[in-house]
Amino acid sequence: MSGAEECYYIGMDGVLFAVAPRLTGNVIFRVTDYRPNEHTYTLGSHVVEDKSREKIQYMEQFLKDTFGVSVREVVLGRTYTDTIEIVTSESWYVLLDEATDSKSRANDLLLVFEKHTIDRARLEYVDIRFEGKVFYKLYGNL
Repeated sequence: MSGAEECYYIGMDGVLFAVAPRLTGNVIFRVTDYRPNEHTYTLGSHVVEDKSREKIQYMEQFLKDTFGVSVREVVLGRTYTDTIEIVTSESWYVLLDEATDSKSRANDLLLVFEKHTIDRARLEYVDIRFEGKVFYKLYGNL
C-alpha cells in the first residue's frame, strides 16, 4: 500500500498481513490507495473490500489469460473514491469502479480488441465502467 509510511503485503482476502519492502515484479503487484482515509493502515486492517477484491482478481486473471499481460499495479481512488485502475505490464490500464460488472465488461473489452486494431504500444487506458460501452485512449490522441 502506498500513501502510508509502511508498505504491507495484502492477502487474497484484502487484509494486511505483513510489512513488505517496496517491491515490484511478476509475482506480486503494488496496490496504491488514494482514497480518503481516517485511519492509518496496520497489520490486520481490511483495506480492500470483497467486491473490489473479486473484481481485481477476476480482471487480473482475464488479462493474463486473454492478452498475456500481467498486472503491475492496482490504483484505488485516484480520480474518484470508487475507481479502480488496473495497470498492466504493458503500461496501459483498465478503468473500472465498484458498480462495474467485471465479467460482462471483460467480454465487452474482448469484443473491442477483436473488432478493432488497437495498437497496445500506444494504448493509455481502456474504460469499461459503462454498460455496453468501451472507451479507450491512445497516446498522442486528443
